[in-house]
Amino acid sequence: MHSILKLILTVLVVITALGATDDVGVEQQTVAASLADRFPSDPALDRPGFIVSVLQRGDVLFSAANGAADIEQSRPINEHSVFHIASLSKQITAAALVHAIRDQRVSLEDPVSKWLPATSHYGDSLTVAHLAYMTSGLTDYLSLPRPNGQSWTTFHYFTNQDAIRASLSVSELNFAPGSQWQYNNMN
Repeated sequence: MHSILKLILTVLVVITALGATDDVGVEQQTVAASLADRFPSDPALDRPGFIVSVLQRGDVLFSAANGAADIEQSRPINEHSVFHIASLSKQITAAALVHAIRDQRVSLEDPVSKWLPATSHYGDSLTVAHLAYMTSGLTDYLSLPRPNGQSWTTFHYFTNQDAIRASLSVSELNFAPGSQWQYNNMN
């Protein structure tokens, strides 16, 4: 546990340092050198692994893969590995939304259909705020059957587009936007 905490703190320090400078060239060298020691390439397939990438303004500063994606099949993790991070993505999405609002690229009052035209059949009363506050009334894809008959579990691969398509196939919202709160994977 101590080594995991140390690893997380290292990543947070690097992220903080990247945000504090505009000198990309120097930072790329510093980040790569620092992280190469902390994330050595290890092809061992007898334990779960990870992949880490650090990007700044679209440039990859560092990337490393370590361990197995599937121990039973001896399949290594690589840059194409898919991780089912589920609700962990909500915090990342919220942080991105906060930055977009701060930069005045999006508003909480924007109709969702402005950004996702496939939601236009719900009307303009469904706003970005409703998604952010879990008050949208959208149907959670987990409550719907998958078109191919498989379950939505992580053992049966599906894409975000599959989930969105299923949710938006429902013609009406479950309730008027803003009238109720309901945890929902589509928000």
